[in-house]
Parts: sequence; structure tokens; C-alpha cells
Amino acid sequence: MARNLVSLIDEADGHLATGFPATPYILLSLSDNGHLEDAYRLLLQQSAPSWLYMTENGGTTTWERWDALRPDGTVNTVDLATGKDNGKGGMVSFNHYAAGAVGMWLYRRMVGIEPVEGGYKRFRVAPMPGGGVTEARAATRTRYGRVSAAWRITADNTFHLDIEVPVSTQADVVLPDGTAYQAASGTHTYACALPKGGEQR
Repeated sequence: MARNLVSLIDEADGHLATGFPATPYILLSLSDNGHLEDAYRLLLQQSAPSWLYMTENGGTTTWERWDALRPDGTVNTVDLATGKDNGKGGMVSFNHYAAGAVGMWLYRRMVGIEPVEGGYKRFRVAPMPGGGVTEARAATRTRYGRVSAAWRITADNTFHLDIEVPVSTQADVVLPDGTAYQAASGTHTYACALPKGGEQR
């Protein structure tokens, strides 16, 4: 199924065309089934339909429809039911959840922060670098305090990870080379050589 999904993305020239049901899961489906680079290719696509099309065209929030703003700056009010632009076409919210669900993947796979137990009493930090991205960071507030992770790849192809573990919690850390650690409260730094080609284990 994952290979079929990649084929569909290839047929669409590296684009997606999803809505509420699929958008939160499309990158997870790819990265969790051996297609991490395809997930990054989709994430970093800059022409519509894509997430970066929005930012490339002035978006500072996630839009309801992939092409809510045209490259010339006009609002796309084409009615999806009729295909006609009567100026009354719906679905032109410029701050909407549907495509914004990609944030879950950014936290849980790109940066790698994911709860294992309720309230982040125990959580996992397992970053999945790829796509030529050389650094990423994220943080979230939990009932125990701040959880954060930040990674960077240096010129010698070394992966560096800094994490923050709140008091009374525990983190399961997995580096891209497959090395695993357990971390108690405090700040911790890890490093590993990236696998050849940067692929994940």
C-alpha cells in the first residue's frame, strides 16, 4: 500500500491532493513504511497543491484549500462544486486545521517527540532527518514541564541531538543510526554518524 501511495504521488509529479481524512496520516504512512525520502519530497514541494506553496505565496498560517491564494495574489473563490468563479466560492479560510495537521508529523517524526504514556510521563525522541534538511527543533509544554528536542547535521555528516526531559519523566531516545538510550530528567546531548546516504535504520 505504501508503494502504491508513492506511485500516486509520482503520477501527480510529487504533489498531494488530500483533505481532512488523509492529510494527518499521509506523511506518517510514508515515513513509517520505508519511504522517508518520499515523505520529505512531499513536505518540501513548493508548487500547488503543497504546504510550501502557501508559505511561498505569503502564507503565515495553513489555508483551508491548497490554492486559496493564487500566485498573482488574488483569492481563489472558484466554487468546487461548479468549477466557476462567482466570487462566492467557499473554502477560502486562511487559518484552518485540515492541511495544518502536518504539524503532527513535524513533531513526531521530523523532530521525533512522541508521548509513550499519558501526559508525557514517558515519551520518545526518535528524529527522522531527511530531505536535505540540516536542522529542526520543537518543544511542547506538559504537566511535568517543557519537553524539547533540537537536532542538526554538521558538515562532517554527524547528527547532533539536544533534548530536555522534565522532572519525574523519562525519555526513550533513538538516534538515526539505531542507537537507543534512556534519559532521566535534565538536558542531554547525543551524537552519531549518519548512515551512508543519510537513510534511516
